[in-house]
Amino acid sequence: HLRRAFLHYLCSHDWYDHLDAGEKDKARVDAKVSMRTYAEFVESKLGIEYCTINLRLLTVHSYEQEIQTGPIKHTLEFWVERAIQRYKKWVKDRVVLKPDIFLGNCYLLECALNVASVERDVHELISRAQQAVQRDTLDDDKLYMHLVGSGKRVEVNEAFVGDKLDLLREFLDDSRRLDIESAFELAGEVSVHVFKRAQVDLEVFHSTEYLRTTSRCSYHVCYQLKGDDASTKRFGRVLRYYKMQEGLGQTTFRFCEMDEFEGTPTEDDKMLGYDTVSTASPVTRFVALEDFRRKVILFEPPDCKERNEARVLQCWTKGRI
Repeated sequence: HLRRAFLHYLCSHDWYDHLDAGEKDKARVDAKVSMRTYAEFVESKLGIEYCTINLRLLTVHSYEQEIQTGPIKHTLEFWVERAIQRYKKWVKDRVVLKPDIFLGNCYLLECALNVASVERDVHELISRAQQAVQRDTLDDDKLYMHLVGSGKRVEVNEAFVGDKLDLLREFLDDSRRLDIESAFELAGEVSVHVFKRAQVDLEVFHSTEYLRTTSRCSYHVCYQLKGDDASTKRFGRVLRYYKMQEGLGQTTFRFCEMDEFEGTPTEDDKMLGYDTVSTASPVTRFVALEDFRRKVILFEPPDCKERNEARVLQCWTKGRI
């Protein structure tokens, strides 16, 4: 019914030029009945929240409006609403680099699945294939703190070399993860996966390696180590996340590698309530996920940029962690 009504309202000014007055009126009545049938379906099956003002205008007034003013293709936004609803089904809350290519691929994929599903349950086959491929690379998303997406298996001697290896040993010792540290010292007794995102409660933290979005990418964090005072605030830029697991898979340690920025607050900044950090020479360090506190934004106004400094602004979050 909706498709039949759309064909009329979007194309009637071209398609019905050859019809006489009676035939045109019949086409308008048929479109009116189709639209009302769809509106009744929306109200009874989908819920009153889907009965928008544009749906009401199209259902109640379109017949009379078309008689008085002619084609109404450009006077309503209902078809725009429908297009946005369809695109949101694919995009959801993500910001992609090339939206036109992304939406085109989603449309082609949906068409291919619809055609193929007539002969076999392709959706089930795809889900099985994904489970088989990603079973060993996915983290447990039921945990309060977990890593998001599919991880990449890396060799310890390739991921941690030189000073980074010494820094990791010191970090494991300070974290008192003796089981992981012992397995780490034994070659082949520990597995490491690299991730680009992590989630703590409701908050998703990104890393600089996460390139799927160009905005809303939050890889600057405020954190606090276990030995710090309650008022201590540390700030850093997350480079990547690690999931380290000892050979038997009984113990797992989740942490990140980040660039730590030195705090350089001035008296004026303190009076205004700002935290200021130096971006000139960040220090690489490892930080456990449980030490994360919240997302932040490093804002560099012109006067700060000249001094290689940034002001720390609060980032919108779903609650303080």
